[in-house]
Amino acid sequence: MFTMNAGTAFIAFFAFLPIASPFMNVGDFSRNGLKRCYERGTIPEKVNGQDLPLPSSIETFISLIERYETRQPSVTTTDLIRKLLMSFKVDDLSGDFRAWTSSARYANDFETYFFNVVSRPKYEFETGDFTDDEKCALHFMLSHTINGTAWGNEELLEDGTVKHPREYGVVSVHSKWKHAFSLSKVLLGIQAGLLGNNERSANEVIRSLQSGQGDENLGSVKVNRLYAVTLGTLVSHYANKIYKRNEPITFVPNGMWNDASCPTYYVLNENNNKYVTNSVIRGAIDGLIIGLKISDKPETFQKMKLSQILRMYYGPTGLIDETDSGSRSNYQWCERERNFDNLRNVPDEVYKFYLLYTSYLGAEPVERAQEEVNEIINSIQKSSEVFNDILAEASSECLRSDTSLDKRCSTPSDIFAILDWGTEVQRNFQIEIVGNLSVNFDIGPKGSSVAVYSNMKSQLSKGLNTIINNTGVSGCQSCFAKYYQRGGGKNSDIEVIEKLNETLADFVEHYDKAQSEFNTVKSGTPAKEATILGIGPGKESLKVFTLKDDHDIFQIPTGSANALDFASKLRSRICKVSML
Repeated sequence: MFTMNAGTAFIAFFAFLPIASPFMNVGDFSRNGLKRCYERGTIPEKVNGQDLPLPSSIETFISLIERYETRQPSVTTTDLIRKLLMSFKVDDLSGDFRAWTSSARYANDFETYFFNVVSRPKYEFETGDFTDDEKCALHFMLSHTINGTAWGNEELLEDGTVKHPREYGVVSVHSKWKHAFSLSKVLLGIQAGLLGNNERSANEVIRSLQSGQGDENLGSVKVNRLYAVTLGTLVSHYANKIYKRNEPITFVPNGMWNDASCPTYYVLNENNNKYVTNSVIRGAIDGLIIGLKISDKPETFQKMKLSQILRMYYGPTGLIDETDSGSRSNYQWCERERNFDNLRNVPDEVYKFYLLYTSYLGAEPVERAQEEVNEIINSIQKSSEVFNDILAEASSECLRSDTSLDKRCSTPSDIFAILDWGTEVQRNFQIEIVGNLSVNFDIGPKGSSVAVYSNMKSQLSKGLNTIINNTGVSGCQSCFAKYYQRGGGKNSDIEVIEKLNETLADFVEHYDKAQSEFNTVKSGTPAKEATILGIGPGKESLKVFTLKDDHDIFQIPTGSANALDFASKLRSRICKVSML
């Protein structure tokens, strides 16, 4: 019997159910090795340049950066954001790795000015900080584009339009099918909030960007950096290049993720060539809301790591500071629409940046410029696709209370999922359960872990056939299992239990070594737990065995069982571990 600083859960599936600047430009991209992320024609085909792809999800991103923060405890959040954007972000990259749209170039110019960095090498990652696959995953999470980045799209219709365009540079939240948002816009907002002192003279900005040439029409206009890098560039580009009087204001509509448990690309319903997508608008609004909250309490949030800030905003608590009562804040993605509506000065701040943006384009504001900017912002505020459609999909999460069973576990758990490698339907059902579990536990060096194995025979290990050990990264569990290449015969149920003991012994050894390396221990009350999930014909019940109970059985109505039901009940049972 082993004692660890976390709950230990075993799940066995016996399934019979059916830039020389802070941000990259195209020149920097060609030199930094990310071209490998666009290799094609490999067997098996790489997904986003990865052999075993990572999900494009906020949970995966948080896990990756938390692992880096644990290894580099002295890194500040502002430095980490600079590193990430310098190393992985380049928007609207074309197939020849050379061309760059004007909108992306203008946005990059302003971001470069607002977040000036003296030395590029200071903000580069070391070779071992991320694997090649992780670098490609970060690139596709942070670099926004529509329509098969850097390669031809196979679904072009005769008129040259795209049948099912894909949107990259957005991430999913909590395995929701529709919800996507721009991660880089969120990071830009956080950066501006942490740096503070956001007001700039528009004339000083234009003189810097145009080698000393000012614009007397800008007069004494002052722009706010936080509003500029979030909503400012989007609205200004739309007003200058897309807006047409007497035509309805529309944005690129929502889409669907290709897979809920392993999202790797977002398929748009259509591309109406409006440039500004609902996903980017959501990211810009989140970045603005978080940035303003941070600006209001800089002394609190400057002490926090980036992973903490993101985990709170996209988690059940919201952004908490010492003034928040209880353990929950209204500054949370679920309250996106309400918080945005409460910002009364958005039209004025965005309009002032619009004047600067228009001047940089070498144009002059139209007669009704301020009205047009206000109309665009009003259309965003009233957009059901930006807000309501997404909120409806996550209504149960957004209505959870502090005492709800949906609340994430306070005690970390080490979960071992053993897949019964049967038919494709059975496998996908099990993978979906694992995927739901992995995004509902705080996976990371100081939190929970989820490892996935199969009951197939292994030539490489005395223990269970390993699909993925604890990488400290959320979401990999379902993706690795989905793309895992099986081989060999099956172990019997008895052999599976025997090999589980050997796997546990190895886990304890590696666990102790990892904690020594990170110089940290998992938080929470230590607990011992062994969990086995059995799904069979005529049973359709969730069996949970722990070291404290003989067994608990949660009945699931015949015919209504689905992966979300199983994962929800199993999560509640794991979180119910007795405190020792």
